[in-house]
Amino acid sequence: MNLQTRLKQELWQAVQSSYEARNFTGAIIDAIYFLSDLIRQKTDLSSDGVVLVGQAFGGKDPKLKVNKLQNESDWNIQKGMEQMIRGFYQSIRNPRSHNKYTDSSEDADAIILFINMLIRIIDQSKSPFT
Repeated sequence: MNLQTRLKQELWQAVQSSYEARNFTGAIIDAIYFLSDLIRQKTDLSSDGVVLVGQAFGGKDPKLKVNKLQNESDWNIQKGMEQMIRGFYQSIRNPRSHNKYTDSSEDADAIILFINMLIRIIDQSKSPFT
């Protein structure tokens, strides 16, 4: 698979050096840093990890709204995004930040493609949603 052609160009630029050096764990961490920076950029928040995600996507008036939040289904999607990204930080980022990991190219491709999907959703999110 040619990962470069499947990613948002800015994400590829963030992971390219590590990925091409076959440092797949480094590429995953680079992608997560890119995701965190994007959330901070869109929200003017300075926190990190699950706290950042909760501040950005959670509460009664989220800073990043993934839809118009007009009905229960909209709110379920919003809460699901918050929970999914929180879980991502806890299950993917934190272990790689605190322990030695050696990821395969297949793992890196899957995780980075997932981050790409999250970035597309965040790029489309608004506050307030119009």
